[in-house]
Amino acid sequence: MSRSKILLRVTIMSVISIIIMTIITLLRVRVILDNFGSEVNGVLQLSFQLIAYISLIESGLTAAYQINLYRAIKDNDTKSIYSLYLGMKKCLEL
Repeated sequence: MSRSKILLRVTIMSVISIIIMTIITLLRVRVILDNFGSEVNGVLQLSFQLIAYISLIESGLTAAYQINLYRAIKDNDTKSIYSLYLGMKKCLEL
């Protein structure tokens, strides 16, 4: 299968999943508003937004780590590679 066909399929699947998630989200908000009121909806929306920001921060930190690791690998700097792996190990132990 050619790359353009794969790209087209992935794009179509992404658009369909976004449409489905949008519909479900709108229905969820409607149900929350009808059953619990706008105060609870406001708290839920705030928590969802905070989780989205935390995910964005995590993605940025991961990208920064990868850039530093790949730069050290490219430069064959074993001391930096070892340091980055030790830092990652300490983070995983938390």
